[in-house]
Amino acid sequence: MATTSAAVDDSTQVQPTHDDPDRRGLTPGEHLVDGGYTSALIVLAARAQGIDLIGPLPPASDRRTREAKGFALTDFAIDWDAKSATCPRGEKSRYWGTTHVDGQPRTVVIFPEYGCRNCRVRPACTSGFTRRLTLHPREEHELLQRQRAEQNTDAWKQRYAKRAGVEGTICQAVRATGIRPSRYRGHAKTGLAHVFSDQPPPHGRTPHRAPRRHHPPHPLRRPRPRSQTQQEDTHTPSLNRATESRSAGRQAQLPHGRARRWGGVR
Repeated sequence: MATTSAAVDDSTQVQPTHDDPDRRGLTPGEHLVDGGYTSALIVLAARAQGIDLIGPLPPASDRRTREAKGFALTDFAIDWDAKSATCPRGEKSRYWGTTHVDGQPRTVVIFPEYGCRNCRVRPACTSGFTRRLTLHPREEHELLQRQRAEQNTDAWKQRYAKRAGVEGTICQAVRATGIRPSRYRGHAKTGLAHVFSDQPPPHGRTPHRAPRRHHPPHPLRRPRPRSQTQQEDTHTPSLNRATESRSAGRQAQLPHGRARRWGGVR
């Protein structure tokens, strides 16, 4: 059980969650998580501790992969030893370098402009004059390609189906204890409430529906005094009724034809 600020990314809590049972010699062999707790770096770190982290990895972020049109990253052949890449048309890259994205190392591959400019399938590859690839480090890249292909198989989906039971248990506990909004101020009190809510009930089963609770108002939250405008708004219904009555009386005194034109009938 870990209580953090709402601004903390969920993926940062995977490593502390694995370190705690590892110190006590209770390292799990398998850990089922959702997509918010997975990345190539996190999966590799878990495997270094002997934990098989199972969860859907996010798809590649390039536009061709998102739109499922044209040549995606998986269509390029990467030769890590020769430090070059080959496009589906057989053109080899002209540049291989390194950079950093959000503090993480990345490999940049650029294809020659003269080859891309005269390519007949360039609209299916890039909207610019040349194609540019941004790759993870080799070990992460190969893991991403392998696991993204594996998670589309029926065997992986059947193995990951157990996660639905975990999500159902979490949902039932949250609804039964009502811990989604914190009732306390401060990290320490909120964390203690989370620990208590994580304990099973005496009868061994969590109720399906949380009982209705009526919490008294907070002593520091005093009701705001009504402004002059709000006090005047209380008389609005009677003023509206009086205005409608006067309008109806004026229409009754007008000739029949003019009243019909005002009503929208010509």
